[in-house]
Amino acid sequence: MEAYEGAERLPEDVHADNPGEDVVLLEKGQAHGYPFCFTASRVVVGGQVVLPGTRLHADAASQNPLVSVTRSSKDDAWCKAHTTPPLTFLQAHSSPLGIAFLDRDDGVLPSRWKGGAFVAFHGSWDRNPSTGHKVVWLPFDAAGRTVHARYSPR
Repeated sequence: MEAYEGAERLPEDVHADNPGEDVVLLEKGQAHGYPFCFTASRVVVGGQVVLPGTRLHADAASQNPLVSVTRSSKDDAWCKAHTTPPLTFLQAHSSPLGIAFLDRDDGVLPSRWKGGAFVAFHGSWDRNPSTGHKVVWLPFDAAGRTVHARYSPR
C-alpha cells in the first residue's frame, strides 16, 4: 500500500499538516515532483509516522465539479527515485511569500544572521489552528545546505 493512500483512509484529515512547504535549490535538470509528488510533513499510516521529508505521490482534488479527485499515475517509489528532495521544508500552509538572503554583513543586522535567509509567511486561512503570519530565519552552511534539516531525504 502506498503511504499516502493509507493516509487518505484515516479518520483524521492529513491535509492540515501536509504538504510541507518545500525549500529547493533550483538547478538545471532537477525535478522537484510537482504536481505528482509532495513532501510529507506529518503522515501517519497504520499507527506509524511516515518519516518527515519522505517524498510521496499526490492525488489532487480537482477543480472540475464532475471529478472529485485526479488520480496520479505516479507512486511513492517513483517519487523517491525521480525527484530531487527539498533542502528542507517548512510547516504546511505557512504560505511563504518572500525570501531574502543575507550573504554579507550589511552593517545593520548582527553578523550572526549572515549566511542565511529570512522567510516571510503570509499564513494560513484554511488550517486550524492557523499558522504562519511571521518571519522566520533559515540558516545555511557554506555549501548552501540548511543546517537544521530534520530528515534524511534519501
